[in-house]
Amino acid sequence: MYRQLLISLGLMAVLVHPSTATAARRYASSTGTATTECLSWANACSLNNAINAASSGDEVWVKQGTYGAISLKSGVKIIGGFAGTETLKSQSKPDLHPTILDGGGTGPVVTSENNTPGTTMLRGFRITHGHGAADLTADIAGGGMWLLNSGAVIVQCVFDHNTALYTGAAVAIRGGQPWFVNCEFHDNGTGGDGPARDENTAPWAGGAIYVHSGSPTFMNCLFQHNKALEGGAMMVYNGTPVIVNSTFVNNRAGDGYGGALSDEGAKAVIRNCIFWGNTAYKGSNQIFSAPQADSDVTYCDIQGGWTGTTNINVDPSFVNSGANDYRLNANSPCVNAGKSSAPALPNDQGDLNWNSNTGEPTPLDLDRSTRVWSLIGTPKVDMGAYEYFEELSGGNL
Repeated sequence: MYRQLLISLGLMAVLVHPSTATAARRYASSTGTATTECLSWANACSLNNAINAASSGDEVWVKQGTYGAISLKSGVKIIGGFAGTETLKSQSKPDLHPTILDGGGTGPVVTSENNTPGTTMLRGFRITHGHGAADLTADIAGGGMWLLNSGAVIVQCVFDHNTALYTGAAVAIRGGQPWFVNCEFHDNGTGGDGPARDENTAPWAGGAIYVHSGSPTFMNCLFQHNKALEGGAMMVYNGTPVIVNSTFVNNRAGDGYGGALSDEGAKAVIRNCIFWGNTAYKGSNQIFSAPQADSDVTYCDIQGGWTGTTNINVDPSFVNSGANDYRLNANSPCVNAGKSSAPALPNDQGDLNWNSNTGEPTPLDLDRSTRVWSLIGTPKVDMGAYEYFEELSGGNL
């Protein structure tokens, strides 16, 4: 009888006091206070206090403004782009309400270490003015972001004007399975200005991305005007990165190989991508793949050509590359030239359309237009970060 009474009291306690494990929403503002609750826009905390108050499963909503460096917390989703009145996360509009993480040139802007793949997220931020460590032996490397055994999902983020003394001006990755979805990387390293061979101002490898090891995925990403001595946009030292429907333009390797990408010893898998207008001091202007790397490149438009019947070497016909508009014209050879069937398109790890279905194929492009069209016949997908669409297709979401 005593045991039954204890059980009954315990059940009543659960009903009266809901579990503290229930996911919560925290709010952050650049003028937020030091409160430990952060449970409304009116009671918003500073960003770091909101992250500290959050538990695995929580979300942190961040009001437009400028913030300093942060560390991601395992299981917590940090979402920017809010005006400070919203009630739905789908109301986040990073273009209208810029949420900026500024490192001030003193170290990495964002760090993430040892978290479970897919449970940690950063969405809707601009990451700028980070500065990476001097060498690979340092505990922290990467200017804009340092990921160590991380499975973080980075969505709708812009990395610009980040630098590094050694590797990964925008992002350095050591181990893990991080995702980058609908992200832009531009003007990292030294941006591509100055002499073609400039050893004094560029990192050794990876003007935007340095993959030391791990299996990162890049989906719907744009890389432009990044620079390093080797691997103007990306350097792959080891690991197995997957790069899908991304565009690499006007990146530069100032003293080595791979104006866009240098794959030194891994096996990068590259699908439905465009490599155009990149330059290198040595070897291929677009992609350098060492013999031991054996990069797997299919359904791509690569200036200068690449082996394989599914790859082409034709001007992609951008709308206005001089104005950094890399959307496709109607007559582009990249329209409907990609591969839409599995495994060419990965699942929607970033939940781009906010429907909580991360098991569907990635539904949108970098411009948030529909990615796969199947109005008549076989589903079609374009090469590059953007899908060409006509007005009758419905326009942007």
